[in-house]
Amino acid sequence: KLHVRVTPYPRVHVNGGEITARSAYRQARSLRGRSAHRIVVDEAAYLTEEVIPQVLMPMLADTEGQLVLLSTPFGRNHFWHWYQRGQSGTVCRSFRFPTTSNPRISAGFLQMQKQLLTERQFAIEYGAQFVDDAGAVFPQVVIEACIQPSLAEARPNSTPTLAGLDWGRYRDYTALVLLRESGAQLQAVHVERLPSTGWQRQIERLLHQFGEWRVRTVYCDASGIGDPLAEMLQQSLSHHHLHIRVEPVVFTASTKRTIIETLALAMEQRRVAIPPHPDLLRELHAFTASHSGSGHIRLQARGSEHDDLVIALALAVQAGGRMVPGTPSVRLLTSGKRREVCGV
Repeated sequence: KLHVRVTPYPRVHVNGGEITARSAYRQARSLRGRSAHRIVVDEAAYLTEEVIPQVLMPMLADTEGQLVLLSTPFGRNHFWHWYQRGQSGTVCRSFRFPTTSNPRISAGFLQMQKQLLTERQFAIEYGAQFVDDAGAVFPQVVIEACIQPSLAEARPNSTPTLAGLDWGRYRDYTALVLLRESGAQLQAVHVERLPSTGWQRQIERLLHQFGEWRVRTVYCDASGIGDPLAEMLQQSLSHHHLHIRVEPVVFTASTKRTIIETLALAMEQRRVAIPPHPDLLRELHAFTASHSGSGHIRLQARGSEHDDLVIALALAVQAGGRMVPGTPSVRLLTSGKRREVCGV
């Protein structure tokens, strides 16, 4: 007899057993104190490292159950270490299944994907390869050192925040990152991609978040369509009597390099803490530096990956630039229009 229940979370009862589906985000708090005979974790490489030994494995202690970790590789992080342990077969067993071994995936589809993706992307997504950090602006070890799982639980309080805003509508998202000062560290307390809706609705959403999180300064992209949007944002803030300083940044090769290098340095110095937000982690891992044909350094996401959250985080760090001593500040470039800024 089969019985299915979908609230408050999916649960299936069959032949006297129970199968449930739960989220392991937010440090897997909803799983603590439970027990299981078998746990199957999808995209395990994107879990914070502590969840596996501190939450999942204790759930199997009483039952001497089985833990199965499945994932697309995500650099040489904790999932790679588990894979390496499994190759010896002493503690566990590990297997690698590239998509080419799946008889249901056609060779034509894989060939098309190989043409659409970079060699590195294809090796990770379809070759199940643990690719190293060559060319990465933010090495895996730096990203992991900056992850602070408790930030996934951050809530607004009386402490003001700093905002980084990268506009997007079609290919990219509009991305918002809010930082809160904590001692000598900038903590990312809110990471959000806004839905691809009209600009006015996006600005309404931004005003709500600015008010709730007590934002005092916004650094926003003012390149191309971003310039009139920055002005539209400022007018909306004034109309709602929100005293928030808006600093528009026009991206050139120089300004982009400055803010990205400032972010990279801040992360290396552990002056920035981030939550284990899957989209942000993917973008940081995929952001690279390469040389263009003219010899200039090109900073961008690999292939078809997004970089909106990385840019928003970099802009937010620039807003709190005094927290990262020894780094240059961006010389803000605007369209030349003077914007009246409400006092903080």
